[in-house]
Amino acid sequence: MDEMVRVWVGADRDVQHLSSAPSRDDTAHAWSGTTVCGVSGDLRWIPGERVDTGSACRACLGGAGTAPPLEGAEPGPV
Repeated sequence: MDEMVRVWVGADRDVQHLSSAPSRDDTAHAWSGTTVCGVSGDLRWIPGERVDTGSACRACLGGAGTAPPLEGAEPGPV
């Protein structure tokens, strides 16, 4: 089974969906694809600090998604 990631669709930042990770490329931040609930469009990987299960699409609930990996060697403030 493909890795699942949390995504926004298009400009909508109110609902968070699940989708398959983009072609095993964990550096992609945006791609065209389809969510678990069947919505197609431009998908954007949601950073971990922005994931909000209260905003999860009801049709996508029950799955677990990952956040994109950190870029560079500096993880930022701890």
